[in-house]
Amino acid sequence: MRTDPGRKRLNPIWRATAWVVLALFVAAAGTLPVSAFTPEDAQTPAQRFEGYLKAQGPDPSTGSGRGKWLIGDFGVLVDQETVINQKRGPATVGAWLIVWVSSTARAGLHADLIYVDRPAGQTGPTVQFTDRLNKKIDPPNAESNAVWVIGQTMVLITPATVVIGDPQVDDLVWVMAEQKGTDLWAISVEEVDRTVDAVPVEFEGVIEQIGVTTWQIAGWQVLIEDDTEIIGDAAVGKSAEVKALQAKADSTLTGRTIRVLDQGDELTLGAMVASILPAEAGATVWDVWIFAEEPGAYPTPTTLYVNGNTLVDESRAVAKAGQWAEVRGLSVGQDEYKADMIRLEEPVPVTIAGDAELASAATAQGMWWRIGGQLVWVPRQVAPTIDPERKEGAAVQGVLLGNGVVWARQLQVSK
Repeated sequence: MRTDPGRKRLNPIWRATAWVVLALFVAAAGTLPVSAFTPEDAQTPAQRFEGYLKAQGPDPSTGSGRGKWLIGDFGVLVDQETVINQKRGPATVGAWLIVWVSSTARAGLHADLIYVDRPAGQTGPTVQFTDRLNKKIDPPNAESNAVWVIGQTMVLITPATVVIGDPQVDDLVWVMAEQKGTDLWAISVEEVDRTVDAVPVEFEGVIEQIGVTTWQIAGWQVLIEDDTEIIGDAAVGKSAEVKALQAKADSTLTGRTIRVLDQGDELTLGAMVASILPAEAGATVWDVWIFAEEPGAYPTPTTLYVNGNTLVDESRAVAKAGQWAEVRGLSVGQDEYKADMIRLEEPVPVTIAGDAELASAATAQGMWWRIGGQLVWVPRQVAPTIDPERKEGAAVQGVLLGNGVVWARQLQVSK
């Protein structure tokens, strides 16, 4: 499939990695049509995914709202064993949900935990981008909103939208919009340049052909000029990140920077953000905690170097301490990385109570506890003093990180 260079380059770290194949959903889909839960083009989600709650099928046995739910493009079974966290609002149609699923032979995908990230009707994250205004669609009546197609994105233009300048089709515009349901509502649209002959684009793909004046990357012909910067050793079959100018007249791509990727050197990792500190020339240094894949492994303090070339996705959460970050980058030293992409998410609040005992030796950073049968990482400043030889009752308030680790923020031990 041809990659669209007019969109931001996507990375496999942001794509859900399929881990279970759905052959068939069970026929019992309540009062909702079975086809609503089996879209032909749906892909199997990862163990954790997010999406809008589009439909709720009642449980035939109880008549309750639990049964087959359509979340994003996936149908999942919600039953009495599903934990639904509604601290931020009710799990109703239109809410944005974070879902942890498992697979059962009986029912396909089963929702183990559902967390309401944003209730229905609540304003979503703010999005900012610059692209070409490709089309204007006038509202059909006075009660409707105009629709502008900016790049490949449809944006609603409302009476409250602040329009700066006089943007016309083919102009380069800057957009600030907020997510409401499945729509983007423009807060402001500013005309950047009417006379621009080409717009900047970025994409990533496999190098398919290398010529003297033209390369083919991900199906696109990219002109190579004397001032095109090529970083790395190019070869057919390698992947490359491309920054180019796309001509308005004929969509010709002229390469500005082509960075050849060495997939063996690139790493993907998940991290808990501890702090973000300013550095020179607008760069920042992020101190993060990284957990190894093995359960009970101690977290490692790690440094991320973030600069203007780093794509920081804040569509789900803002960059600050306490957030979960999925990172792609290159190692530049012992426990040091230069970040190419960072996708931020807000961890899910959890509460666990039960018998508690130390599950590891204490370190300067913290220790592992087992509370109610669940491994919990307890930072040193949170951990109370207990007798390691005996069990104690405890209650912990913390967050569930993107890798499944529970990070304690408050811990109380029974006296």
